[in-house]
Amino acid sequence: MRDSGDCDDSTVLVRPYGAELCDGLDNDCDGFIDDADPEGVVGKATWYADTDEDGYGDMDSLTEACEAPSGFVADATDCDDTTGAVSPGADELCATELVDDNCNGQMDEATAADAYAYVKDRD
Repeated sequence: MRDSGDCDDSTVLVRPYGAELCDGLDNDCDGFIDDADPEGVVGKATWYADTDEDGYGDMDSLTEACEAPSGFVADATDCDDTTGAVSPGADELCATELVDDNCNGQMDEATAADAYAYVKDRD
């Protein structure tokens, strides 16, 4: 419950009925800090689940918070969050047939890391 008095006179960022910010302070003097504040927080970021722990998250599995919860990242570009071998940072490989290893929308392209360079035999 809010009190009519200022709960921290040492900073102008804290005052009764002020906006709660992602800054580690109880900005609105309601007894809650940042994400724990049931009235909401200004400045939350969107975080994406990184189930396969490859540093890239799933755009369909998200949450908002001041800091990244465990298992969440800021990047939402993983095209398969069930395997760490598939991510935008991975090399495309022909050996993983019909898999878009590097999430660029193409599978087993000629520039794959394990692609063979074929040369026409002219004799």
